[in-house]
Amino acid sequence: MLERSRRPNGGYYRMDGECRRGRHDAARVLSPEEAEAIGIALPSATKVLRSRGKRTVTKQYDYHSGSVYAHPRVEQGDDGRRPRRVGQLRAVHAQTVESLPMARVEVKGKDERVKLDTGAQYSVAGEAWKELGERQEVLPPVDYVEGFTGAVSKVLGVWRFRMKTQYGQYMEVDALIIEGATTEFL
Repeated sequence: MLERSRRPNGGYYRMDGECRRGRHDAARVLSPEEAEAIGIALPSATKVLRSRGKRTVTKQYDYHSGSVYAHPRVEQGDDGRRPRRVGQLRAVHAQTVESLPMARVEVKGKDERVKLDTGAQYSVAGEAWKELGERQEVLPPVDYVEGFTGAVSKVLGVWRFRMKTQYGQYMEVDALIIEGATTEFL
């Protein structure tokens, strides 16, 4: 009977005869070379487990948005009709819209500029963008948006835009069309 040693030299024990609990006088230690010469090999499961244990831990990137958005608030309209949902466009502590970087995209053969904002809760566009996209028959998440034009603006609907970036990549963006804003896209 052979048993793997728990000692640093990595030897094997060969049990001669009966071994009683607490007595180690019957055990003889074999070196790895002696065990190999006799033809004793580690079980394959041990080899697999040992090789798996030496694997390095790979780093994984787990993204969590640091933006904090306010939930849409419900306001009663002045005319007494159904309540309206008003949503904050931008995250709390986000920089001003004017200071955002811009990117060049191609939409239906026209070169346009869009503002890039990682702190925006919704993609929004002005009324001039309607002709460059397709209207979607879905209910917008809010009826009014606050924080794009400096005031509360009415949402006209959801449009889908197919854009080609300056790097030749295609992307589709669903954006809220905002009344009062003309050429802006955020």
